[in-house]
Amino acid sequence: QNIFALKVALIEATDNWEKLTGGGPPCPVMFNSEDICETMKLDAEERGVDKTLEEWAQVVVHCPLDDMDEKEYM
Repeated sequence: QNIFALKVALIEATDNWEKLTGGGPPCPVMFNSEDICETMKLDAEERGVDKTLEEWAQVVVHCPLDDMDEKEYM
């Protein structure tokens, strides 16, 4: 996962290279357009899954199961 996040960050840096460097030397990292599209698509999907997991984690944290009497349901 950390390698994937690094790749996304590198793609974003190459996309903003001129702004980041003030028009200095050319970016030493290159990605082909197909790789960029696929990586960014996967990143968007992963962010969506992460958001869903965070929402479910909030539901589980507030779940009243700890207050239930197990004997009552057996």
